[in-house]
Amino acid sequence: MDEVSELKKENENLKKEMEILKQKLKERGEIQRKGMVKKASQGKVMSRVAFGYNLENEKLVPAQNFREVEEIFSEFMNENLSLRKIAEKHKFSVNGLKKILKSITINNEKTNFLFGVFGLLDNISKFSN
Repeated sequence: MDEVSELKKENENLKKEMEILKQKLKERGEIQRKGMVKKASQGKVMSRVAFGYNLENEKLVPAQNFREVEEIFSEFMNENLSLRKIAEKHKFSVNGLKKILKSITINNEKTNFLFGVFGLLDNISKFSN
């Protein structure tokens, strides 16, 4: 019985440690999320520079292909075209096009944060066919 009691006690201690670690991870995630929100609201790059732009002196500068990015975004938002048709037109894979749309930058402001908040691209796969 002593061995069983010891194992139960050890199990309870491990459960407590797991709960503490879960809470620490949750807090860390919140800190990271707040930092990302702050950067996005300032128009700063959170990870890699969006397709169609370059980073110069910590500012986003349109690359040579930025007009194509604007055209892709316009077609996605305003025309009744599937992602497949837009991807074929611009010689991208559908997944590549999804990445572009999720990281698109307009007027030097990262809009992927806005897409995530308003859910415009959360269910993007339904537009793929």
